[in-house]
Amino acid sequence: MLSKIKEIANRTFHVEIRNKKPIPVKMGGQEELPALLKQVIAELKKSRNELTAIRTATTGRYMDEVAEVYAHQVLPFKESLELLATSNASIARFGDGEFRLMLRPEFNLGFQSNSKELQYQLREVFETQSEDLLIGFPFLFRDAHWSNVYAELWPSLKPLVNPQQKYINAYITRPRVFEVLGQEAVELWRKVWDRKDAIIITGEGSRFDLVPELFDNLKTADFIHSTPKDAFTDLERVVSETLEKNPDLAVISLGPAGTVLAKKLSERGIRALDIGHLSSSYLNVVQGHARPEHTPATRQLRK
Repeated sequence: MLSKIKEIANRTFHVEIRNKKPIPVKMGGQEELPALLKQVIAELKKSRNELTAIRTATTGRYMDEVAEVYAHQVLPFKESLELLATSNASIARFGDGEFRLMLRPEFNLGFQSNSKELQYQLREVFETQSEDLLIGFPFLFRDAHWSNVYAELWPSLKPLVNPQQKYINAYITRPRVFEVLGQEAVELWRKVWDRKDAIIITGEGSRFDLVPELFDNLKTADFIHSTPKDAFTDLERVVSETLEKNPDLAVISLGPAGTVLAKKLSERGIRALDIGHLSSSYLNVVQGHARPEHTPATRQLRK
């Protein structure tokens, strides 16, 4: 592989030494460049296929076990949204970030530091068995990222998965739901909060927007802002302020702290919807905006 790339460079650039520095002064061998590039691309594809085969062989057992859980215990997108639209249940979602914070003491996110208390409370949420609080389990991807996640975490996560429990699909708030269900996902989400008085809980300066296509049927919407970083340490204040306002429901976009907050509010009689990047996910699929993970965490970081 490297020899092919070096060959392209040698045939493309004619280098002279000027003032003791190598300077590319002339292009040559252009007629051979397309053929050489094709060879490099073929080598890259071969290497990728080999890496995929190795990854599948080494992580296959874990992924097969996760797939069993997903097939029998995680509701599909439409059923997940219909359950939210026809009940008064809250939702707390888990993704790779929440799993790593919960199971890896040394793991931190840029906007959320880990702690023993955060780990403990995330585990409490994940092990909750209540019709009033639905736990979101991630969509099953078999790509390199999720294969690595489960190879690392599944031995620790598997004992926490209740084989009798049904989980809601956590990716009802991610681009995938709009790719699969399209406008139907929009309509189902709108039914969840139709004509409700809502409190929107997010970080100060957050990129979260009340996209009209999703939220303009709310009766009212008021905001409670938490800290832009380490919101977990601010949750008691947020809970107290939310209880004072006593809304029909709380719409939460607060990272892993939002997962914990959903349980705290649900236990106090406030319906809580941990929706994360729902707005950004909609805008990504429908309007071609950047994916949520490729967008700055706060507006202050935007250029």
